[in-house]
Amino acid sequence: MKQTPIQYLLRTLIYMLRMTVLIVAIYLVMDATDTLAVHYNELLGTRGLILAVALLGISIAYPSYGYVSRTTRASFGADRAAIIRAFGHIGYALHSEESGRMTFRASGIFKRVWNLGDDKIVVRPIDEQTIEVSGLRKEVVQVIYHIAGTTQHSNEE
Repeated sequence: MKQTPIQYLLRTLIYMLRMTVLIVAIYLVMDATDTLAVHYNELLGTRGLILAVALLGISIAYPSYGYVSRTTRASFGADRAAIIRAFGHIGYALHSEESGRMTFRASGIFKRVWNLGDDKIVVRPIDEQTIEVSGLRKEVVQVIYHIAGTTQHSNEE
């Protein structure tokens, strides 16, 4: 599933915000423990500019490698319960089901806040025995692993 330019921009901004919060938190902890090796004036100068440019570059690239679509062998109809259970194992719940696709969202508040609302994973059928899972790379890989293990096991019985 291809990202629209709006999705790409929003995902870039979300990632930049997450990384900025993380960097600020690290600097605050270092300052509180007197382990900060630079003065705040230096962070507002050249060092801060270099850090900001690096953060911007990484944030712009992130949506192209942080979000993926993968296929796995599973029946959208027959393995529906196994698919929902697999998402439950990684902390996601069925949010909606419409026009031949299921949408899952994070069930935990921390995961939702950390992803700033961009926690949607979409499952759609490709054919009778194949589904496509699209969303955050880490979550997609985890759920594909669970789905493949569950449906392979149920197909052997």
